[in-house]
Amino acid sequence: MGIGVVVAHPEGRVAGHDLSGARTALGGGYHIAGITTQIAVGRRYQLGRGTTHAFAAPEVKVTASWARISVDSVAVRIPNIAFHALGGLGFRHCQ
Repeated sequence: MGIGVVVAHPEGRVAGHDLSGARTALGGGYHIAGITTQIAVGRRYQLGRGTTHAFAAPEVKVTASWARISVDSVAVRIPNIAFHALGGLGFRHCQ
C-alpha cells in the first residue's frame, strides 16, 4: 500500500489557452497537482534448487490518482485509475 503526490507538467491548449506557459512553484512547468494511492500484491516463486537459485516475482497493482490543473480561472479535475502487471527475475544465494 502507498500514498503520494501527483506532479503534473501540463502541455497543450484548452479552449484556446496555452497550458505550458504558466509559472509554477516547482519550476520548469511542474507543480503538485493532486494525490495518488496504490495497492499491490506480489509473491516470489523459486525456480530452482541449491544454494544459488533463480526466482520469479510477479506482482499486480492498482493505482488511483486525482489531479487538479488550473487554466486561467477554470480548474480541470482529472481522475486516473490504472491496473498494472509487473514481473521480475532474480537470483538468491542461500547459505
